[in-house]
Amino acid sequence: MSSNLDGTAPPGADEVAAVAAAAAGRVARLCARRGVPLDGADGEAEDPLAAREPALSALAGASVQGLVATGRRRGCRVMRMGAAPDAPLAFVKTGLCADVAGFDVHAGVRVTASDRAGLERLCRYLARPPLAHDRLSELPDGRLALALRKPHSSGSTHLVFEPLELLEKLTALVPAPYAHQTAFHGVFASAAKLRKSIVPAPEPPPAESTPCDTDAARDTAHARRRRVAWSALLARVFDLDALACPRCGGRMKIIAVVTNAHAVRAILTHLRFDADPPHPHPPRAPPHPPAD
Repeated sequence: MSSNLDGTAPPGADEVAAVAAAAAGRVARLCARRGVPLDGADGEAEDPLAAREPALSALAGASVQGLVATGRRRGCRVMRMGAAPDAPLAFVKTGLCADVAGFDVHAGVRVTASDRAGLERLCRYLARPPLAHDRLSELPDGRLALALRKPHSSGSTHLVFEPLELLEKLTALVPAPYAHQTAFHGVFASAAKLRKSIVPAPEPPPAESTPCDTDAARDTAHARRRRVAWSALLARVFDLDALACPRCGGRMKIIAVVTNAHAVRAILTHLRFDADPPHPHPPRAPPHPPAD
C-alpha cells in the first residue's frame, strides 16, 4: 500500500523489488542467527509445532503445499474446476508486484489520506474471513465447490473439496493457543513510552459492592481475573440476562447447586417443567466417498 500524502508519485517496480529483497535478506540473517536452515543443506530444522501438535503441523504443511492431508486422497493435490488436472495453480500478478526468494510484495493498492472509503475497503479486506458463504456451493455428488474471486492463470475457477478436506483446511487456519493475532507498532506498542498518553487507563473498581450490583460492575471490579462469569458470557452470546428476576426485575444470586437426579426431578415436577431430559437426534453418518 502506498500513500500520496505529500504529492509524491507511487513507488516504481524497482523500488518494490528492493523492498522484497530487503525483507528476504533480513529474514535470512535472522534465521542464520537462530540456526534455522533455509536451503535444507543442514537438514530439516526442528519444528516446535510438529513436536507439540503433530496432527496440526501436518494439516498446516499440507495446506501450504495445496495437498490433502487426510482421507483416501491423502497426498493428492486439491481438486480444481475449469483447468487441466496437471495445470499449475499460480496467482496472476499484475501491477506493482515483486517476488524475491519466495517473498511477495504487492504495492498495487493505493489509499490516500482523505480516501476514507478506500481505507475501509482495505481494512475489510485484511479482516476478511477464510471464505465467503455465497461462494461455497454443494455439488450433486456431495462435494463442496469454492468459487474463486478471480480465475487463476491456470484457468481454475473453483476449488473442489470433500467435506472432510474442507474441514482440514479450515483447521489449519485456527491460531495456536495464546498466540497474538494483532500486533501494535509505534506509540501503540506495549513498550512505547508515549502509549500511556494516548491509551485510556482502565476505570478503577467500585469502592464497595452489594449483592444487587450488576454483572458488568462485578466484571469491572474483577477485571484481572482470567475467567468471566457465566452469566456475563450468556449475556454476550445470547443477549440474555440469566440473573434478572422474571417477576420483579431484581437481581438473583445462586444459593445452591443441585446435582442429585432425584432432587432435580422433584424440583422440575413441582415447577411443572418436563422432568425427562431431551433426546437429541442420532448423529449423521460420515459422508460416503463418491463412487469411482
